[in-house]
Amino acid sequence: MKKKEKIEQEIEKTLSCFEKSERLEGDAWFYNRVKAEIDNPGHKRFGLQTIWPILKPALLVLIAAINIFTISSYFASPETVQEVSREQMVIEFAKTFSLNSTSNNLFIFEN
Repeated sequence: MKKKEKIEQEIEKTLSCFEKSERLEGDAWFYNRVKAEIDNPGHKRFGLQTIWPILKPALLVLIAAINIFTISSYFASPETVQEVSREQMVIEFAKTFSLNSTSNNLFIFEN
């Protein structure tokens, strides 16, 4: 019972705060600025809203150009691509990390 009474007291204190609300004071020109913004909704400030209509097509063209370049490089002629066998890659790996020739056999796995 005591817990229920404490909860009710807290609720009463919270509700009484709404009755004692204070009026907030703003800037002297705040009302005028809000009124002007409501009256002229087409008025835009310099920022992302004015730059975005210019940037949007530019970004779309840039993305399309990157995609075209990627597709063209992916389907490039096979002569430009060097095919390297697994054994050649293992040998180059061994040379790079200064492994001796007996340890090369550890890297060659049979499929």
